[in-house]
Amino acid sequence: MKKIVIAPDSFKESLSALEVAQAIKIGFQAVFPDAEYVLVPMADGGEGTVEALVAVTGQIGKPGSGLHPLRGQNPSNRATG
Repeated sequence: MKKIVIAPDSFKESLSALEVAQAIKIGFQAVFPDAEYVLVPMADGGEGTVEALVAVTGQIGKPGSGLHPLRGQNPSNRATG
């Protein structure tokens, strides 16, 4: 079985990275209907970055902890303190 990883960036002001990945998947499925597809929305740090991270991790609004480079562990719902 083929495994196809689709990892696009967004199309500025028209499609999110996830929407682009889904559109590409539809096209590939016409040629490779039995393949396994892995959608990995990407971002370059600009527009769409947060949306891409949420699509991949599902972590919006969930408390977590982060590691502040100077203060160490930060067990809160913020990345830095």
